[in-house]
Amino acid sequence: MTESHPSYVISRRAEITKQLAILNAQISLLKGEYNALSSVSILPNEILVQILSGVQDPTSTYPNPLLVLTRLMLVCKHWCEVMLASPTLWSKICGGWQYRSNCLTVQLARSGEAPLLIKLSRLGNQFDGPTVLQHARRIQTLEIGGSPRYVLAFMQDMADFDFPILTNLVLNPIERASESEDDTASEAIFPSELFERIPRLCNLSLSRINARWETLPPLRSLSLTAHSPAGNGPLPFSMLVQFLQSSPFLETLRLDMMIPEHAPEGVQKITLSHLTVLYIRDFIQQCEALVKLLDFPPTTQLQLYTQSVNNGSHVRDILLPIRRHLRAPGAPLIQTLVLQAPFIAGSIAHCSVSCFTTNFDSKQGAALDEWDGHFMINTHPRNAPALRQILSKILKALPSQSLTFLDATQAQFSRPTWKMTLALLPALHTVRLYVGAGGANFCDAASEMKVSFTAIDLRSFIRARDPDGAQEDDPELEEIAPFFEALKRLLLPRNRTEGKTLGRLTVRDYFGALNFERSEWEEMADKVEVAIGFAAYRVEESSAG
Repeated sequence: MTESHPSYVISRRAEITKQLAILNAQISLLKGEYNALSSVSILPNEILVQILSGVQDPTSTYPNPLLVLTRLMLVCKHWCEVMLASPTLWSKICGGWQYRSNCLTVQLARSGEAPLLIKLSRLGNQFDGPTVLQHARRIQTLEIGGSPRYVLAFMQDMADFDFPILTNLVLNPIERASESEDDTASEAIFPSELFERIPRLCNLSLSRINARWETLPPLRSLSLTAHSPAGNGPLPFSMLVQFLQSSPFLETLRLDMMIPEHAPEGVQKITLSHLTVLYIRDFIQQCEALVKLLDFPPTTQLQLYTQSVNNGSHVRDILLPIRRHLRAPGAPLIQTLVLQAPFIAGSIAHCSVSCFTTNFDSKQGAALDEWDGHFMINTHPRNAPALRQILSKILKALPSQSLTFLDATQAQFSRPTWKMTLALLPALHTVRLYVGAGGANFCDAASEMKVSFTAIDLRSFIRARDPDGAQEDDPELEEIAPFFEALKRLLLPRNRTEGKTLGRLTVRDYFGALNFERSEWEEMADKVEVAIGFAAYRVEESSAG
């Protein structure tokens, strides 16, 4: 039989196919043995599971957490087997808009009997809620948000289940599908009977859900957000007093537009000796009433988002308890002041004053807004004179002798406002400025007052000109030259009479628009540092001899 004969070809191909199958099986075995000799493959399964657990972010819903785990399973057969045999890897269920019901079902099945952390921020159907509740007995953390229709139905269905290990509960019907749904949310009441079903509840957060209770279980954290800032909040002050008196172990209290009336007369102070964070967003009268009502430690972080504060007289009374709080024995030393007063459409959007116990390090490029400040107050001045009134009163209430760092990157103050501010900050030695009109006004005010600094940290998000002309020029490009002229006016005269007074000048140019010449500034500062772009904060240093 010749090689070209059809029968020979078919027979030979079948023989080759068998040989290839044998060789592929041998290659597969060799690859498995080879991979098994790698350092990660000889790890005990328990350690491998801990490593794989670190890939998950329990606070993130993007990318799809199930997709992340599935990709890890595809690395090799060993990882797949270990992951499928590890229920805890599947017990953190976080879903946003892209999360599907089948993903929820898969993770619940693979989580076995492990305690569950469930965060569904976009509950948008009638099926996922009942699916979750079937596992109520092993839910430890539960955060449900999304369409009011489904979130409120979920809350009502909770009454039919026991949650023996649930410690954290968040219900947030924030998405408004229609006006009728909004009305439903405003009438929803969290039933106090549910507390009996959740014996270990420590942290409770409700948004746009009425809280009509007279007492509370021994919570550690309570966050309540009202249905509508424009209407009356759902919680009378007298009721707030009652359940705060029943919760002496609160560590975090957040109230957002929850107090529609003034404090009743003759109410005794409520002691919350464990309170670490007090957050209030409400009209100034209600903020003042609650701050005066509560007796909390000097270490408590106080965050006040006051409404209807348009001039200095509005903020005067609330500053008395704040002044005592910041100066009380045991209060932490505040070192950094952050001022924010952005202009939007030609007017002051708001003015906030924040104090931090940690100073910023310009080399690290730390973002102060990521830290929890010890004190913060937000106001809404109607014009520049009102801004100076409010700012003056707040700064006088602060322990200014310890404030040595100033972050003014988002403070677009005029020169008179900066002169008033600097006069009230006698210990200031390090500032962070944004390259622009507000920063230029700061430099001119400091120059007129003959103020010197040991370090200046500059930031710029101004975009460089597009050489092709495809994009319009950043309007802030015109503010670069005036800013650096003002900075020279601040530094040069003092240098001529006293030598170099500035220890360090740091420039962070995120879009490379400044064309900063280090050599031009080395005669004005002992050290000049320059960093360009958004990469890890690495600077090019230059020290003058």
